[in-house]
Amino acid sequence: MRMGTKIILLMSVVWIGSSATKVEITTGWKPELGFVTECSWTLYSNDSLQSVRLYNNEQQFMIYRPENNGREHMQTFPLNENFLEVHCVENDDRGVTGKCILTLELFKPPVADLTIACEVSGERPMFRMLKKDIIVSTFVPPTEAVINVVPTGQSAQSVILNCTSTGLPAPSLSWTVGDQKVPHDFSGVVWNKTSKLWHSWSLFSYSESTSEATCTPEVNMDGQLVKALAAMYSGASRVVGIKGVIISILLAMLLR
Repeated sequence: MRMGTKIILLMSVVWIGSSATKVEITTGWKPELGFVTECSWTLYSNDSLQSVRLYNNEQQFMIYRPENNGREHMQTFPLNENFLEVHCVENDDRGVTGKCILTLELFKPPVADLTIACEVSGERPMFRMLKKDIIVSTFVPPTEAVINVVPTGQSAQSVILNCTSTGLPAPSLSWTVGDQKVPHDFSGVVWNKTSKLWHSWSLFSYSESTSEATCTPEVNMDGQLVKALAAMYSGASRVVGIKGVIISILLAMLLR
């Protein structure tokens, strides 16, 4: 009897452990929209969903209760000239599984990172509860640099190069000729309402020489320099950008 009792107890512990409340929260960047955070839950199999409480930087801003809101609920909140849309849905009648999707749509550049928390509670009498949070880092790595030649109608011995890159925050564009860092002539940034990113540009007057001009996008994040792929321009071969270099190499190999 004792051995049988132990086996039954062990099986009960395993069953309960595999059915415990679970909450998962993830976040990421969605191009041309903003940042999407998803909170999903799985309750005890014999439980039902009582509520989901959502927090922004430790401040509760929404409670989703299926009893009041139904199995599916959407709500939008203003946030620093942007909008946070919340869409919560149960996957079954009792809400044992479900998720809330929070979409931060950018109309203006975000001013700071967010900490989003999701607290899921089962029904009475136990009210089993679990809360998890995640930092929504408002950082999008800079894109690969692109160099274009600006037509001037002047001598071919001197051209104006325009280097561009996008990201969040706005990338800085660094020029080098050969191994020497050189200053740009003009530069600027503009918020792109379509890509939801900063668009950086930099103009540089390049005199024809045997040395390549290189433009590198850079962003300083918490004291660390994050660099994107650079673009290069060679006056001798008129190669513009990394893709141009690759195409030139492939053509050279085919002509051998």
